[in-house]
Amino acid sequence: VRSKLRVINPFGEAIHSTAFNVNIQPNDGTQAANELVVLGGMPQPAAAFNINGKIWNRDADTGEDLSFVGTGLKAIERIYIENANGTALGTEPLITLDPKGTPGVTVTDSLIQIDSSVAQFADANYSDALAKTQFMRFRLDSARNSVNTGGGVTERFLVGRPPKVSSLALSGGGNHWRRDVQASAATLTGTGLKLVDSVEIVDKNGLTILANTGVLLPNANVTTTSDTSLEINGTAFSVTPGYLDTVTALNRRVRLTTPWGFVLTDDNASGAFTISATPTFPETAALTFAGNGSGFNGVDTYDINATSGTAPDNLLPLVINGQNFLGVKTIRFEDNGSNTYYTVNVNPASPPSGFTFSADGSQIIISGKVIYDNNASWAQDGNNSGLGERRIKLTSVADQNATTSSIKTDPAWNDNN
Repeated sequence: VRSKLRVINPFGEAIHSTAFNVNIQPNDGTQAANELVVLGGMPQPAAAFNINGKIWNRDADTGEDLSFVGTGLKAIERIYIENANGTALGTEPLITLDPKGTPGVTVTDSLIQIDSSVAQFADANYSDALAKTQFMRFRLDSARNSVNTGGGVTERFLVGRPPKVSSLALSGGGNHWRRDVQASAATLTGTGLKLVDSVEIVDKNGLTILANTGVLLPNANVTTTSDTSLEINGTAFSVTPGYLDTVTALNRRVRLTTPWGFVLTDDNASGAFTISATPTFPETAALTFAGNGSGFNGVDTYDINATSGTAPDNLLPLVINGQNFLGVKTIRFEDNGSNTYYTVNVNPASPPSGFTFSADGSQIIISGKVIYDNNASWAQDGNNSGLGERRIKLTSVADQNATTSSIKTDPAWNDNN
């Protein structure tokens, strides 16, 4: 409301033609009339984020509304975002208050409220935090002295939005993440990615697979190149044993957490994947095939038959020890000439009958009956020659092969049992 001056004396009255505003210097409403206003609406982030100030979610859909409390606030014409030390940004985020009313903004003498779903700061992205020390404050301008919300620890804030991910691309293409190869990197594209605090591989439903397998930032294996891009090296999740591994297509996703919330990559080919590492075995056959109750003699020979009883009722299992078996999709029974006797496709999470995978992916147990039924000749070699001519080849879901050392099978002294 603009006013005009009216002068009255005994001989009449006159109204000055120039209109003007009537107001007072905006201040904090205290007796000291400090040139500050009280800011409300911003939360204190969880201690785990290690932020020495508040945070403001400026998103139109999920962001916090703002309130400024003081006196003389009807005089305010513009509200800026500036650095907490009082210096202006190169491009200043701004809301201009129309004297006739601004949609989403309520103004009284003692309160200004901003509904962030309606009223947004122009150029607000220039205030988005790129570091946990890039604090901001508000400056409120009028025809009088400017006032601000203060730059102390209890008033300053970081500006940001909840993270969003539009795509996840694995180097080399496809949807198979090799966690044992640094160059097998994932590039995530989206918004609000600069201050990612943790990265975690989760299951298809977005649930944690194993506690404490996420990566906390800063970390050499995760690079936040900008607010719109983040790169994760393949070895960021080189967890042994490989609890994260899966051969089921599109069965893993990435969860990113920032001070403003978390986001999951898409539950489809643009954001989901398998994860595996090339299987490995101990250095010796004795360690690779060791197992209580198995048909291995502890040195170099697997005997499918027990020393008593008659086949197929006395068959003993084959045990294979190593790492990264939860990412195995194919098991081949071979000889040293790479001739295949039996091939079986497996899902370690739901293996076929006769196959058992340990929960940590460090052991596979194959029943003797499976070998006997599918190609018993694999277990009937070398009884005269004494040559170690049999081996197992494992293939990961990313088509990486690993072959055990060779062993003898079916020694001559036990042929008749």
